[in-house]
Amino acid sequence: MKGDATSGQRSEQLPTYNAYSIDGDVTAPLVYVNYGQIKDYEELDRLGVSVRGPSSSRATANRGAA
Repeated sequence: MKGDATSGQRSEQLPTYNAYSIDGDVTAPLVYVNYGQIKDYEELDRLGVSVRGPSSSRATANRGAA
């Protein structure tokens, strides 16, 4: 970011992490769910794509308004 001396900093940069999650590995197919609205999941269901259950696919969605 222009004007921010720390934006280009690399030597002391920490790896990305989520501080409130437990350790573990996730292995599953990735499914794009558009905006993650009910109609998006209905379309996936119509196409036979499941994102239900502990061993199913993991979903990724757009941010913002649809």
